[in-house]
Amino acid sequence: MNAARARPATTRARLLAAAVVLLALPAVGAAADYYCVPLETMVRTDFARVLCAEPIDTRFGYPKDPPASANQVKYFAVPLTDQAWADRFIRVADLAQVSGLTLRLKYTPGDFSGEAFGCLRGNCRTPWEVTLVKVPPVWPNTIIFLSGFEAVFGGGAPEN
Repeated sequence: MNAARARPATTRARLLAAAVVLLALPAVGAAADYYCVPLETMVRTDFARVLCAEPIDTRFGYPKDPPASANQVKYFAVPLTDQAWADRFIRVADLAQVSGLTLRLKYTPGDFSGEAFGCLRGNCRTPWEVTLVKVPPVWPNTIIFLSGFEAVFGGGAPEN
């Protein structure tokens, strides 16, 4: 009878331990926005990439992935295996670079799938959305006051 009672308690302890482990893992899959002023658009045989200018507000610098890492994400790249997506990416990046506009790149922090085509883990991520935006090239989480209107780029308070 004691063995029968011990089994459910052991199962509950294992489930609780698994839940604690899952909660301790880094959050991969949460979307992130990065506002990029493109300095360079490059196309190679396997990928196309954009080099982003260093953010004006140097308190924050380039995004770090994961946040505690010393690696700085300066490049965003897409594979040429999906030619239609690569063509759109290149067109929007070129337009932003020539016109002096800003790119808003949506990507997944902790996603290193770009390594398969040459996007290095230490400084490159693969965006799944790119938008041409007409905003001042400021770092996210910066507040700008324009004629009494407040515009906030990004979300959350900066981490120290």
